[in-house]
Amino acid sequence: MDVGRKALILARTLGMRLDLSDIAVEALFPKELSINDAQKFMQGLSKLDADYAKRIATAQKKGEVIRYVARIGKQGVKVGLESVKEASPLGRLKGTDNQIVLQTKRYSTNPLVVTGPGAGADVTAAGVLNDIIAIGKHR
Repeated sequence: MDVGRKALILARTLGMRLDLSDIAVEALFPKELSINDAQKFMQGLSKLDADYAKRIATAQKKGEVIRYVARIGKQGVKVGLESVKEASPLGRLKGTDNQIVLQTKRYSTNPLVVTGPGAGADVTAAGVLNDIIAIGKHR
C-alpha cells in the first residue's frame, strides 16, 4: 500500500482526482500473511516460492526481470509486479533505489529518468533523525 499511496500523491499532483480506493494494487503477498507475527509471516512466505520462481523464470526467458511498479496514465493508476526488459531503466534498478520514469510528448522515445535512494537503513535513519530535530525546534 505504500507504493499505492505514493502513486496517489503523484497522480493528484498531476491533477487526477482519485482516492486510494481508485487504485488497483497487487500486493506482494496474500492478505492472510498480513499478521502481526513475524515468525508466522516468515513461515507463510515459503508457500509463495513456486509462484514467484515461475514468474521469474518466465521473465528471464524473455530477457526481463520482475519489478514492483506503479503506473500512472490516462487510464488510471495501477501498482503491482511487472516483467520489464532487463536493459530498461526499471530493469537496471538495484537494491533499494527508487525511480520515476517520465514519458511525455517531449520524452516519448527517450524518457526522462530520475533515480535515487529509497528506503534503506541509512536513508531511513537520516529521515527519522531529521524529523526528530524538526519537532524539537518547534517546541
